[in-house]
Amino acid sequence: MEVAVVDVGTTGLGDNAYITEIAAVGINASTGAEAFRQSASCAAGDFKSIAETVKIWVNRRVLGAYNLPFDQRMLEREFSRLGRALQPGVGVDVQVEPISLSAACKKEGIPQPAQDALSEAVAAATLLVRQMQRDRNRLSGVSLATVY
Repeated sequence: MEVAVVDVGTTGLGDNAYITEIAAVGINASTGAEAFRQSASCAAGDFKSIAETVKIWVNRRVLGAYNLPFDQRMLEREFSRLGRALQPGVGVDVQVEPISLSAACKKEGIPQPAQDALSEAVAAATLLVRQMQRDRNRLSGVSLATVY
């Protein structure tokens, strides 16, 4: 099983926000090894130009993110705008405390991520691997995402 740890850059936080940047880091759940590292960007409102690429990253993988509810909501909204559906399954939220990603990295001794989706996805994936090393059951109960 692989986890696709994603991070999205957006035009805002509300219902009218669009994804402008997305990155994903694939993690092998058994070994913690990195399987892939990818990023893509698009103009606001042009998610269609990267939708197939994003589908490849997340389809049939466990969806993970630091603050998963936000990233998942943004992905669902963008696919919905295209008349498609993201069935996110039961993902894994890397944020286990109500602190920023930067603060969590500092606490774990992980280098501070730059302010871009790929750097933040790598940092979140690194945090998840550390969590999995401490808790072998960290991914219990998760299920795979599917894009239709």
